[in-house]
Amino acid sequence: MIKTALIITWVVFNIIALIYLVTPPPLLRDLPNSVRSTLPGDTVQLKNVSGYFTNLTRREVINHYLSFYNHPLLIHLNHPPEKSKTIFRDTMQSYYLEELVLPFKESLFINGYEWENDVFTKPEKRIANKLTYNGVSYSA
Repeated sequence: MIKTALIITWVVFNIIALIYLVTPPPLLRDLPNSVRSTLPGDTVQLKNVSGYFTNLTRREVINHYLSFYNHPLLIHLNHPPEKSKTIFRDTMQSYYLEELVLPFKESLFINGYEWENDVFTKPEKRIANKLTYNGVSYSA
């Protein structure tokens, strides 16, 4: 009796795991109210990387991506911003770096740079890091 219950449990678990693994990951849409960057490093230079200029807050950006990754197994990690230099490239500016992980499937890194809140630059010198793209200023 116990052996049969264990076998049934094992089979059900494996079927659920198989369905989870073969289900495709979510398709992401562009960040709303943002401009997609065409600067070097934000397009084809780094595979599966895209950059955006936006005035959205950190919470709004994270919530946008969380809406696609609505899954009970989702792991939400908050990394130190310095780690972006090892994950992407050593010239990457970063104010926050968060990761959404679907175990055994994929990870989505969300790196944001809010020049007005940059803790690595003195407040009086932050204006030098102002984000301007195609003549328009952005906060992130």
